[in-house]
Amino acid sequence: MNIQTMKKNLILFVLLISFFSFFSCSIDYSVPGSNESSKPEFMFKDVSFSRVEQGREKAVLYAEDIELYEDENGMYGKGLSFVVYNEDGSVSVAGSCGLFAADTTAEDYVFFDEVNITSYEQDIRVMADNIHWDGKSQQLVSAGASPVRIYSGGFGNSDSSSMNAEITGMGFSADGESLSYQFSEGVSGIIYTEDSGGGQ
Repeated sequence: MNIQTMKKNLILFVLLISFFSFFSCSIDYSVPGSNESSKPEFMFKDVSFSRVEQGREKAVLYAEDIELYEDENGMYGKGLSFVVYNEDGSVSVAGSCGLFAADTTAEDYVFFDEVNITSYEQDIRVMADNIHWDGKSQQLVSAGASPVRIYSGGFGNSDSSSMNAEITGMGFSADGESLSYQFSEGVSGIIYTEDSGGGQ
């Protein structure tokens, strides 16, 4: 998969979240910015949304709980999981998190609690306690001193894919345009080689 395809998949996932943009919403799961004084206009339990293009299911979004409010521009919920499919029906990207918050007007999305995003075509997995996506600047960052772990290899669609690296660090940031990423501190990792039989 090339950079453009990866970018399209990330944008597609954000568009699924933006499905709620015509509503205003909030939920309090100890997520910063939630408004305890508000009462939800709508409450959804165990909801699933699918995006279909040319008769094919392109993406599926599931959430355990979502609450929508009339007077706010945020959306909060829990138990999020999603899958983005390739044209041949194989899984391109899949992910999950325990909690999520979104301001669809500002294109600002925050994912908390065991964030797990896997790109099967890029053969990479990102795991974190929290990830923030700014749709306008196309920036993906972690907050504070929260570590982010990246696994490379072992997730590809081919049988020959095997784990070749694990990298952990803090101050994670990634650019959605170039799909490059970096850590600002505390970087450590393991490189696996075939000669060492999967050793360090």
